[in-house]
Amino acid sequence: MKFLSETEIQAMIGCSPKSFSKDLAPYRIVPGDTKYGFGLEDYKEYGQSSHGEYGVVKEISRRLQVTQGVACEFGAWNGKRSSNTFDLVADHDWSCVMIENHPLRFRNLMGTAAHYPNISPYCDTIHYLPEKGILLDDFFKSIKFPCEFDLLSIDIDSCDYQVWDSLKDYSPNVWAEARAILP
Repeated sequence: MKFLSETEIQAMIGCSPKSFSKDLAPYRIVPGDTKYGFGLEDYKEYGQSSHGEYGVVKEISRRLQVTQGVACEFGAWNGKRSSNTFDLVADHDWSCVMIENHPLRFRNLMGTAAHYPNISPYCDTIHYLPEKGILLDDFFKSIKFPCEFDLLSIDIDSCDYQVWDSLKDYSPNVWAEARAILP
């Protein structure tokens, strides 16, 4: 997964890269970075994901010794297209809450969920501002989602970081921002 440069982050969230980079440093894992022994670039595997994220997530799960995980993905589209979680559900028996706010895509997601009972589909708008949608913490509370879970995949092509940053009561082991690409 390619992470945004500090300049891109500054433009996106409006704070100086120097003040922000300290806060972001613990979360930045670039797949090709072997400095910390990650070496994830060799694990790109597409499955249904757009840029090989599935293989990277699968390898991270292996390293964390998660064999049957719990995930949440939103902008889920139809549950398969460009999904970072579908292959985990289909091939590794993971459970996944999939959220899509577009009515037609949600109808297609319902069709996918009918064939995969480990998918729980929801039609909601997740946002970091309560006046623009439901806060992710509030959504998770409403469905009694576990406070600690394995994977959060965010693909809303806008305020992905802010939604993740607004998460206070829940702790995913891995966060995947699906708009990013692997080098």
